[in-house]
Amino acid sequence: MQCEHMAHTLTESQKRLLQQLLNVGRWHNESEWMPQARIIMRSQKNTRTTDALKLLDRLTGVDPAMHELVEQERANLAIARKLHELRTKAGLSQAELAKRVGTTQSVISRLEDADYEGHSLAMLNRIASAMKKQVEIRFVPARRKLNAA
Repeated sequence: MQCEHMAHTLTESQKRLLQQLLNVGRWHNESEWMPQARIIMRSQKNTRTTDALKLLDRLTGVDPAMHELVEQERANLAIARKLHELRTKAGLSQAELAKRVGTTQSVISRLEDADYEGHSLAMLNRIASAMKKQVEIRFVPARRKLNAA
């Protein structure tokens, strides 16, 4: 990244998410989003943050495509965290859980990866069943409403 002070405050996963934002098409390269990031950071001096989600909200503004991408990434992260938490609270290794589910350790590892986008309800149900749990799906209000640009 060109902007050293911003680059060292981002984790690798945050940098990957920013790269995904670039790939969606709002900004085609660093030279397009970096000036916007600098403007935002200058205007937010009293509310500086290293929180990646807050930074992404500031960078993406009200663009519906960007908002959708961020929400998908948040959902992937939430699923990965829940699966990891469920397994570790049970005191199981990935290999042990895989054996219970009837899959491989690498599949469990992939499911616990926040970058994985292929979670299926069928696999989540298999894991839940192996752990004597059930999957619960809820519909909740959207995090924020987008204003017309």
